[in-house]
Amino acid sequence: MELTTEQIIIQAARKEFIETGLAGARMQKIAERAGVNKALLHYYFRSKEKLYEASFKDSAFTFWDAVEKQIPEIEKSGNLRILIQTVVSTFFRVMSANPDFPKMIIREIADGATIIPVLGNSVYNRFRSLLPRVQKIIREEVAQGNVYPFDPFHLLLNITGMCAISVMIEPVVNVIAAKIGKTTNFDESYYQKRINSIVELISHGVYMEEKQG
Repeated sequence: MELTTEQIIIQAARKEFIETGLAGARMQKIAERAGVNKALLHYYFRSKEKLYEASFKDSAFTFWDAVEKQIPEIEKSGNLRILIQTVVSTFFRVMSANPDFPKMIIREIADGATIIPVLGNSVYNRFRSLLPRVQKIIREEVAQGNVYPFDPFHLLLNITGMCAISVMIEPVVNVIAAKIGKTTNFDESYYQKRINSIVELISHGVYMEEKQG
């Protein structure tokens, strides 16, 4: 699918922000990376700070939009495992399409994480209706004796942590893989193996043993 001008600008901006941080980034350099003029950047985003915020929101909103669209079918099934599969596979699909996003998060944290609260508030306000819907799916599975009672907040943290680390520490993974005689390419095959492994691990952790088979 062909990228829009706005998406091209955001991808170029991420590369600039990763290399220099927000303070060191220059709109002119971003325009050159994107192959557009500086006036067009200001037309779309008005300021460097707005572009920086948009660079984070783009991937975060894409992820939660995709999950939200699939929630009605998950609610019909009432199946927590399908929810877990959806969240994990959607994460990897969005991240593989935006490979610079994890690096930008690392840079932002190193620079003081000033945008994280803004991003968190934006995501929460936009998708706040998802939480009670997810909680309902979990409560029904618990009531049926299918899964152990657990805190949905920590489930989300566990899923996010395992997914994020899979794409954020590529150099470390490559070193470890080489030491044990494995070749790891961060491609579709690798991501599918990670999806399957994470879904299985989480599912075995929440589902009653007698319900597994």
